[in-house]
Amino acid sequence: MTVEKHPYVRPSQVIESMRDNGYKNTAYALAELIDNSIQAGAKTVRFVCFEAYEQVSANNRKRIQKIAILDDGYGMDENTLYMALEFGASKNREDPEGMGKFGMGLPNSSISQCKRTDVWSWKNGSTPYHTFLDVDEIKKGKQEDIPYPKNRPLDDIFKDAYKGVVPQSGTAVVWSELDRLHWKTSSALLKHTQNLIGRMYRYMLTDKDPSKQVRIVFETRLYNEKTQNYETFESPITFKPNDPLYLMSDTVVEEMKDFPEDLEKQALFDIHENGISSRREVALSDGTVGYYSIKTTSVKKTVIDKLRGMTNTMVGGTDTGRQFASNIGLSIVRADRELDLKRDFKVKDNYLKDRYIGVEINFSPSLDKFFGVTNNKQTATKIQPVNLSEIALQEGVDE
Repeated sequence: MTVEKHPYVRPSQVIESMRDNGYKNTAYALAELIDNSIQAGAKTVRFVCFEAYEQVSANNRKRIQKIAILDDGYGMDENTLYMALEFGASKNREDPEGMGKFGMGLPNSSISQCKRTDVWSWKNGSTPYHTFLDVDEIKKGKQEDIPYPKNRPLDDIFKDAYKGVVPQSGTAVVWSELDRLHWKTSSALLKHTQNLIGRMYRYMLTDKDPSKQVRIVFETRLYNEKTQNYETFESPITFKPNDPLYLMSDTVVEEMKDFPEDLEKQALFDIHENGISSRREVALSDGTVGYYSIKTTSVKKTVIDKLRGMTNTMVGGTDTGRQFASNIGLSIVRADRELDLKRDFKVKDNYLKDRYIGVEINFSPSLDKFFGVTNNKQTATKIQPVNLSEIALQEGVDE
């Protein structure tokens, strides 16, 4: 008897359920693409929204048509690009200490936000290779396999987004048919991603080694009906770091309208536990070796005094104080990229003292399993607040 072989996964049957893959929002999905660019050695990552007016109810409103992440990294040859859209097969898996070692980021994040993903990549000035992932085609059973990359020049609108100077090597990932975006306009997307992206990549944005420092640039290009082309709508914005420990200078907090000018370009918090001196090597029972470190800070008295002298209300009621409050929690950092800001680590009082302290744990990707890092790199599930009541009950003592 001949037994029909059954695949583990039938793409046409499971693709829709795979789209519900747990990304918190569009910013976290985009971060997967930025991770890939940084791991590919990019010095500048361009985050470009292509917007046009659409009829929404009775009104004409701007809506994002496409989102592109454009970089100047190493680029991919045709075989590497062929693997890039396969779930779990990325070349990044070969780098156990890299940000993107799970090999899920590009396809996983893309289908969570859009139906169509196009990818171009090129090396050393060659004609780009192109392939794509189309959810509707997969659902119809017309795209059961990844199309093998073919030579195809980069579309003109993306060349223009490179400011007319396409790098010798690079990759362009373009999302279209955007049916699952959390924010429909470029202004809303920028508002909700600026602080988050700045916090996630704060160490890459401020690296003292110029060869490792990265720029992430946001731009909106609006469709012009007269010229039939997308044109720059507003000046590009370079993301600034958002440091929840407030040790870095020239960060987003300095953009608050009531931020004291004489506090610019300096650390606002004192460091108590230094991640360098607290770094510890860890050897697990399976032979895995990694490291972790902890860093803690608290606000300088001079900063509090300065803010108090500028307001008739509480410091926490100022724009600067509210910015402090936006970073309350435990910052979980992996390979210098923040995974999560766990907000359930809080001092339970009425004074919100947490807004004036910073706590960070940083660990190597080799300890992913130990810390419970999810494959979409959004959190570490095994880092949880201690439940004193439960522990006390188990140990037979009071809290």
